Amino acid sequence: MSLRSLAWLFPLAACLAMAQVPARIDCNRNPTLCQIDIGGQTLTMGMPKDRAVELLARSSYHLSEDRVWSAEHKPDSLWHLNVAEHQPFAGAIKGGVKFKGEKLDGVMVLWSPDSDEQSDFAASLINLLERFSNEGSTSCTLSTTKTPRPQQEDRDATFQCGLRSISVSHTRFQTTFLGQKAPDYAAIYEFLGNW
Repeated sequence: MSLRSLAWLFPLAACLAMAQVPARIDCNRNPTLCQIDIGGQTLTMGMPKDRAVELLARSSYHLSEDRVWSAEHKPDSLWHLNVAEHQPFAGAIKGGVKFKGEKLDGVMVLWSPDSDEQSDFAASLINLLERFSNEGSTSCTLSTTKTPRPQQEDRDATFQCGLRSISVSHTRFQTTFLGQKAPDYAAIYEFLGNW
């Protein structure tokens, strides 16, 4: 597994640990605020698990259940969308879905570009923020966190907009990997529901 593939594991674990408590939104009155696109498929909060899994199986990513997490949190489950083996960055997680029992309860989508160019990162973030603005998700709260650790420092900024949020994370590693200084890692995540 490459260093780039490993780098997302640390911020993803931190994002999973963040307890998000979304505001109550009436999905029947404003369905777009309760939907998210992932892997070319549109998922809606509360949709049946079998329907969501069926849709995601059609996506361009490989869908797999995190059996350890799911066993520890039964009857809830966690699934990952990974880049397919024949694609660049094979195995890297591009998204995830959580189910509370048999209903979709949370979704995470990684919107970071595959390149290391600053302009690509900025363009991805601006495009995502613009989409939120165009959809009416403009009443948001901003929170930031900083978690220093002996081997790394994690910093996050999260825009919480009802059921949906955008998180920008930055990890600075203080260690080496295979004799080289590990490069900093930054990521853009979109969340829906209880991630």
